[in-house]
Amino acid sequence: MPEQSIDSALLRVVSSHAGYPQAFAHPPVPISGGFWAAIYGFELLDPPDDLRGRLVLRVMPNAVVGEVETIVHREVAAQGYPTPRVAVSGFDAELGGAFIVMERVDGAQLLAGVHLGSAVLRLPKIVRRIAHQLASASTQLHRLDPEPVMNALTAAGVDVASLGPHVRLAEIRAAANRSSAGFDGLLTWLEDHRPSFEPAVVCHGDIHPFNMLAKPDGSFDVLDWTNGCLCRREYDVGCTAALLHCPPIAVPRLAEGVLRAITGSLARRFVDAYRRTSPVNLDVVEWFETLQYGRCLGSVALAPLDDPIIGPKHPFRISASAMARQVRMITGTTIDVATMR
Repeated sequence: MPEQSIDSALLRVVSSHAGYPQAFAHPPVPISGGFWAAIYGFELLDPPDDLRGRLVLRVMPNAVVGEVETIVHREVAAQGYPTPRVAVSGFDAELGGAFIVMERVDGAQLLAGVHLGSAVLRLPKIVRRIAHQLASASTQLHRLDPEPVMNALTAAGVDVASLGPHVRLAEIRAAANRSSAGFDGLLTWLEDHRPSFEPAVVCHGDIHPFNMLAKPDGSFDVLDWTNGCLCRREYDVGCTAALLHCPPIAVPRLAEGVLRAITGSLARRFVDAYRRTSPVNLDVVEWFETLQYGRCLGSVALAPLDDPIIGPKHPFRISASAMARQVRMITGTTIDVATMR
């Protein structure tokens, strides 16, 4: 969307919320890092208290998914979970769809400044630190009361039972119906080994180093609640383990073995760190891990290479070969990644 259109639409939205006309101290500037949502940073000149300071506008192209994200985000923040405070939300066609205006928090991504070449000697310490931070974010989230989230979603007319793993299974079914890449075999394995999705806790569905901002004092903020849902805790643990095993990092072929060793260690340490405070069923964790691989691969199979969201630089495409390897190791099913390029 043209910046001028964003400017006028955003001023209209925040002016309506404030109850008096607003102007920019710093107009909206795109923030990199998102694929699905459009993200902008801005600051207002004379705002009410809840709009003071640096702000972020997040615009989500799917109204239904955007509504779920907003509700989960608001409700976990209301329970004191470390995530940016939501000031304004809604749907605005001129802005581009469902939107959230939230505070802009400080911090660095967990992998900021880490490079394979320069961090070899520090890798064990780095791996331990990141595993602990991810486990801490997950366990704190899973201790929240899920009832307010469930009630808010239900009040908005959201079918809570259709979220989370159900969405991901549907993506794999769609890939199986449209692709000959081997998704039918994966779907059979998932159905044959399918666990119960209860008891439900609040889940993020996408906790990984790029969705957390850490501060020097050890505190953190978790971002991007697009995949927020209610499911058993193994869902989050498995999804995070999958994303750690297969990060979107492209390396020369000679370095692939080293990368696998590092990421495998990180994934195992994360699961171990989580288990030290909250018991989980490792077979169920592996099932949800496999579900995450299948969902990512299914998204790639369903999208053309020039797709505006899942294009050549999308993390799912970069990690596709590694994810297919993990699927084969766990299930014996071969997903033909070559047919997706």
